[in-house]
Amino acid sequence: NGGVLMKKALVLAALVLVVSLPCASSAQWNTPQIVDDSGSPGTYTALVHDSEGIPHIAYSGTGGNGVYYAVSDGQGAWNIEAVYTANYDCDFIRMLIDEFGVPHIAYRYSYNNRLSWVYKDAGGSWVSTTITSGGYTGHVSFVMGEDALGNPSPHFVCQNSSNNLVHYYY
Repeated sequence: NGGVLMKKALVLAALVLVVSLPCASSAQWNTPQIVDDSGSPGTYTALVHDSEGIPHIAYSGTGGNGVYYAVSDGQGAWNIEAVYTANYDCDFIRMLIDEFGVPHIAYRYSYNNRLSWVYKDAGGSWVSTTITSGGYTGHVSFVMGEDALGNPSPHFVCQNSSNNLVHYYY
């Protein structure tokens, strides 16, 4: 059965979250680095590089539960932090690094279709904000823009299932 084989392939692929960076020629890939081998993380992932080329990864935890953040130390080790822990899937993860090097992560908590945004404050703590708490169906895009005072501010776009319209939040 093709569906069973596909599920097995997805489970196998999710057992180890890896990042492969291309070598200079881009004709071959470097040996993958294991980022997190705790169970089966990485069902949903996002990857960005900061202005210095350092990779940052946001991903769901084992079985899709919770959101985690990993940043490379540049020597093959990864610093991993729990951003949000949950007993239900966190999916549709998106991430960006702003002009100040601050990581921002958006994700859906599937238990109540809540779209959330988290970022790291100046003290190194994760700050969470609920963007919408119901009806959010999935895919989200976001960018950093400015508010009326010129301060950095995230802008989000997603579909809302309660009215089947595309919503823009800022």
